[in-house]
Amino acid sequence: MVTFEKGPDSLRQDVPARWLVQQFGYDALVVGTSGDLLVLAKLKPLKRGAQGLVLKNSTEGIVADGEKDIGALVRVVYENERFVLAKVALSKSARVQVPRGSKVLFDQP
Repeated sequence: MVTFEKGPDSLRQDVPARWLVQQFGYDALVVGTSGDLLVLAKLKPLKRGAQGLVLKNSTEGIVADGEKDIGALVRVVYENERFVLAKVALSKSARVQVPRGSKVLFDQP
């Protein structure tokens, strides 16, 4: 007969997931684009109107480097349980080019 004991509280519920998201150093990841709209997979709850910064040249690696240049300022225009649509509000170049995999930092917890 095999029995299982409960693990420590720190390994239950969402504690490991929250810790992992903190280690990543970003709040969302660009998974698609259409014109000046970005489809973002969110790692934290985000609300409509939240403003975020797209980290330039952040597609390589898993962990974001907060010292990277800012590529664009975005604002959430639609939010869902799993993703958000964000509109590019300000970009360094006239033509918006945000590659998939770019990391995004938001202003709200």
